[in-house]
Amino acid sequence: MAKYFILGEAGQAELWLVDVENGTVAPAAGAGDAGLIKVIETARQQGLTTIKGVDVAIATNNRSDSATKSHIVDPTPVNK
Repeated sequence: MAKYFILGEAGQAELWLVDVENGTVAPAAGAGDAGLIKVIETARQQGLTTIKGVDVAIATNNRSDSATKSHIVDPTPVNK
């Protein structure tokens, strides 16, 4: 089953289509459902953040930053 993600970096207008099965990333413009892309673009222009089916996303300038500048808190409370 093919799996795709549509990503957009905060402060940047471009949307990207990630094709997990083929290991590719391409501009989302002209790919897939143009109506959906327009809705996402409009929402982003109005400051909305949309997350569906993603449980983690980390944006960094390089690979080592993702490990050194992340702080992950275990959401499971400790029962004593």
